[in-house]
Parts: sequence; C-alpha cells; structure tokens
Amino acid sequence: MLVQDILGHIHSLMPLRDSARSACVSCTFLRSWRCYPKLTLTEKALGLTQKKGQKSDIAMDFTSRVDHILENHSGSGVKILELVIPGYCNVNTCRLNNWLQNAITPGIEEVALLLRGEDYNFPCSILHNGCGNSIRNLHLTYCAFLPMVGFDCLRSLTKLDLNKVRITGDELGYLISNSFALEQLILGICNGVICLKIPFWLERLSYLRVFTCHLGKSSQLKNLNVGFSHEPDIVSYATTKLPSIVQLLETLTISSINEIKHTGDMKHDSISGDAHMRQIPEHKHDRLKKVQINGFFCAKSMAELTCYVLENATSLESLTVDTIYNPKEDGNTGSRCCVERTGECRSIRRDFILEGHKALGVIKRYIVGRVPSSVKLNVGEPCTRCHAIGVKKPKLSNN
Repeated sequence: MLVQDILGHIHSLMPLRDSARSACVSCTFLRSWRCYPKLTLTEKALGLTQKKGQKSDIAMDFTSRVDHILENHSGSGVKILELVIPGYCNVNTCRLNNWLQNAITPGIEEVALLLRGEDYNFPCSILHNGCGNSIRNLHLTYCAFLPMVGFDCLRSLTKLDLNKVRITGDELGYLISNSFALEQLILGICNGVICLKIPFWLERLSYLRVFTCHLGKSSQLKNLNVGFSHEPDIVSYATTKLPSIVQLLETLTISSINEIKHTGDMKHDSISGDAHMRQIPEHKHDRLKKVQINGFFCAKSMAELTCYVLENATSLESLTVDTIYNPKEDGNTGSRCCVERTGECRSIRRDFILEGHKALGVIKRYIVGRVPSSVKLNVGEPCTRCHAIGVKKPKLSNN
C-alpha cells in the first residue's frame, strides 16, 4: 500500500472537523478531503454551540459551513451522509436540493436527512441514475417522500426509517416493492399510511416497528414491535387483528403509553371477579418464542391477549409483562431502584402507579396459573420504594 493511500485512510477515520482542519495544512489531506467518506453535518460536528439570542447567527454559520464543505467535496467516495438541520435554520428548497445532489452519489451507503418541521419534498430524482441503488440505510424525518409507480432506485436497501414523513400506503408500496434486500422497516407517525401491506416477496424483512398505522397481511414478518399508537385501541388491535396477519412471528413487543393514559379516565374495560374471557379465533404461532408487553394494565382485552399468547404460542420460551411503562423498552423488568439498589425510578403519575398495582393483581389471578412450566414468566412489579402508595401488593406464585 502506498504512503498516500495509508495517509488517506488515516484521514478518513478522523472526525469531520479534524479532517477539515488537516486539509488546510496538508496537500495530501486536501486531496483526500475531496473524497472524505463520512459527511456528518450537524451542529455538534460543525462546532456550533447554540447560545441564547444567537440562533440567527448560528443558522447563518451552519448554512455557510455546509455550503463550504460540499462545494469543496468532489462528491465521489461518500459512504455516509448525516444531515441534521436545526429547526431555527431556514434552508430554502433549492439550497437543500443542491446539498443532497452533491452528496448523494453512486456508492453512498447511508443517508439520514433529519429536518425539524420543514415542509420539504424529498426529490426522488436524486436517487436516479444509480445514485440510490447502493443505499443500505435510509432515514428521513419531517418531509414528503412521494415515489411513483415503478420506483426502482433502492435495490440494496436493508433498513428504512421514516418518521413524520408524508407518504401514503400506496407510495410506500412503490418504494419497498423493489427493495428485495429490505430487513428492517420503521414507521413513526406517518399518518398517510392508513393500511400497510407488506409484499410477500420481501423474504428478508424480519423486523417491523410501527407507530400509528395498521398492518395488512404479512406472511414473512418475524419480529414485530407495535407501539405508541395515538388511538387508544392498540391492545384491541393486537388481540383481534395481529393473530391472523402475522402468523410466523418469533418476537412480539407491544407498548402504548397513550393506551395507558386512557386508563386514568377509566375508558378501558376493567377486569374483575370471575370475568369471562372472549374466545379469539385461534391461529397457532408455533414459531413465536418471545413476547414482551410494556405497560401491562388491568384491562380485560390485555388479559385476553396474554391468555391467547399462552394458549397458541406452542414454542413460547419467555413472556415479559411490565406493570410500569418503560420507555426504554428493553424488557428489563429488574430495572427498579429497589432491585438495583441505586438511583431512583422514573417519575410517573400517581394514577399510573395505582394502575400498576391493580395490574399486578390481574396477573396473579388470570395469568400466572396459565403459564406452562416450559415458559419463563418475567413480571415487572411497581417499585417498593418509588411506587408505594399503601396498596397491598399481591404476592406472585407459580404454584
């Protein structure tokens, strides 16, 4: 390997600011700067520190520095583009299009365009002529993405993450239909997606995480995370629809802070006494091994869903039910300060704590006795230090 190649490799490993500075004092580094592979264009990476009353100055600095960087970059060799535009930085459409045009070139593998409430239409034409077919990871926020019928520009895409993106279900279908390598799909508050239909030929798709949209039938899905629905019906949806839609699931995680919020208004179907459980049409899930319910509460539909899983997931290995909603969603039911003996638990409303204690009683009465000996049951109980409100806590037993 030539000395210039070694120096070029070293230069490519430097953070963006250090790389730019070294290019100012070295002709060798200047040449490699024109092909610098990782363009991380954020306030932090550009050395911009926001101070009170200086937003306009920082916005001008941000724009001028990104202009300077991309004007001095050849466009070739870019592997990663991360462009995070602050909300107070008003970048016009023409300039933003030019930035993307300069950076998204054949060979790029990761593109992240994170806007803050901008009304921007992502130009699909930038992905034409082979510029998009090397992209493996695409992350967009706060923009419109409107592919047409026959869109065929993301053939290497393995992960698609859209958050608050204006796109319809049909347009999303056009986008992913020819992305045969797609493995992960994340949709967050894409309100135009009323019903998501997954093409059956996307055989590699194994992880789907959705917020505020409903699923069409998917025969290949293996890992599903459903959460944060803006409508208080996620549990009902999971109970009545998911069993027939995704029959090859191996891992299922359900969490909904909005559903929990509605319990404070007693809008859910509370369970008590010798409640009659609805019979959900059976769909055997012989591949489902792990289920986590984040924010289990004392609703009849929640108990019915849990019982359905225990009865129909014949290969189930573990069931995790956390009575206190955990935003980290890591399934760590032991992350209470009374268990770890350090710090304090996250502060939550008193009615949520009361709901957690009631939910523990539901688990004891309706769930524990239905758990097969082959299944490991993990129960996240309210913290005895931070969530104590004078409610007698039921004692769990597998007997």
